[in-house]
Parts: sequence; C-alpha cells; structure tokens
Amino acid sequence: MPLARLWPLLSSREAERAAKLGFDHHRARYVRAQAGLRMILSGYLGIEPEAIGFQYGEAGKPFLEDTLSCLEFNLTNSGDLALVALSTGVPVGVDCEQIRDRWDVVAIADRMFTPEQTARIASAAPEDRLRQFHIAWTALEAEAKADGRGLLGRHRPAAQAALRIEHCVPEPGFVAAVARERLPPVGDWITMTLDAGLYPVTHKSFGAIHIGAGVYKFPFDCILATMRYAFGVTGGRCRI
Repeated sequence: MPLARLWPLLSSREAERAAKLGFDHHRARYVRAQAGLRMILSGYLGIEPEAIGFQYGEAGKPFLEDTLSCLEFNLTNSGDLALVALSTGVPVGVDCEQIRDRWDVVAIADRMFTPEQTARIASAAPEDRLRQFHIAWTALEAEAKADGRGLLGRHRPAAQAALRIEHCVPEPGFVAAVARERLPPVGDWITMTLDAGLYPVTHKSFGAIHIGAGVYKFPFDCILATMRYAFGVTGGRCRI
C-alpha cells in the first residue's frame, strides 16, 4: 500500500511528529508502524483505524481513549521491524532491538543495569557479549514501558506487581522482550499465520503493506504481532 494512503489513518499529533522527522526512511517507518498499530487495534475494537483515539501517560505511553475497553497495547520498532503487543485487561510492555555493534557496552551497562547484569555482560565471551547486552536492554525497556514509567522513571517504584519478562527472537538478528504480570514460558507460545479465521484482522488487510505474516499468540489473551516494512515474513519462535 502506498505511504500516501496510510497518512490519513494517523491523528494530527502523529502526523505532526512524522512531518518533523528529518529522513524519509525514518518518516516512512514511523507512518507504517503507527498505521499498522491502528489497523491491528481496529480489528479488535470494531471501528475504523483513523477513528481510534489515544490518551498519553506522563512518559508518553499511549492508552486507548475508550475507557470501557479492556484492551492494553504497546508498540516497539527497531530497524525495519516493529512489534505490537496486545493484552486483555493487564498492562503489557514490549521492546525489540536489532543486535548491532555499540560503543563500549560494558560502560553502558554499568550506567543502566544492576551490578549483577553488568558483571554477566562483562564476563561474557566477546562473541556473546552483544547478545547478552541486548537481552538486558530489552528487558529493561519492556518493564519500564509496561506501566508507562519509561526509562527516565525506571528508578521510581513500579505501579504494579512484579512483572514476568520473556524473550524471543522475532527475526534473525533481533531480540525482543515482553513484560506482563503473567506470561507463560516461550516454549508454550503458539506461532500462527495471520488468517481471517484465527485473527481479528484479515491477512488481506496486512498483505498490501507487508505488515506481518506471523503472530505469537499467548494461551491467555495476549498477542505479539510482527510488522515488517520491507517484505512479508513468516512467523517463528526461538528460545534464548
């Protein structure tokens, strides 16, 4: 689907933010991710994507304006991949990162993580150190996003009970973390192909703009949908 057909799905706030992005590819990723989120939510709420209203928390986390809805969601993107986590009645946070070289990950870990996490990263074999860093980073982000504290507010007491965090590999070269009060182990997640009979948004709705060909479905009302900007992908799961 041409990008021009996705802009009308955005709110004025989203369109204004997109217009301020300096690079075309960053703008395209943002528009496709926000439009894709609205298309997914639309399938659950039964209203048009552009009619969905959001409220925003202190750190900017969006919530559905419809307070009668029990649907919780969270969006993350990295590179050309975006993930949407959906949850019924329980807040959820998700973060995805493309594993790539970073300057001095041990120094970053020392500022951001617990001493135990930093020691684990520092003692990891050089070929595994980046992976360990991204596992810790995505867990930190997902937990902070679950209740809307954000990274700057991560030192404040959490607004909810202790969260369970699970990791998955949505695509080779990426790692993702999901934070929620209740989560089954990754081995119990069920991988499905988007289909009108199994998922509220039909495969046709997504195929035109190459948003996800697979979802991770939890046994109890929590779904992680993949969105790929450049091409369709086949859903899969992988233990870490």
